[in-house]
Amino acid sequence: MYGATENLLKLKWIKEVPGPDKRRRVYQITPTGRKIMTLETARLRQLGTLARSFGY
Repeated sequence: MYGATENLLKLKWIKEVPGPDKRRRVYQITPTGRKIMTLETARLRQLGTLARSFGY
């Protein structure tokens, strides 16, 4: 999980933001991250539609 979080930070898809508990890190999706998430969600929906058209 930490590796995935680090990758998302490096890609600037998420950013660390202040949280109420200093022992825990809080992250927020960035505008770029939101755009990527929207594109990926659409891609996966299309893939699901294609799979259903083949009877899966």
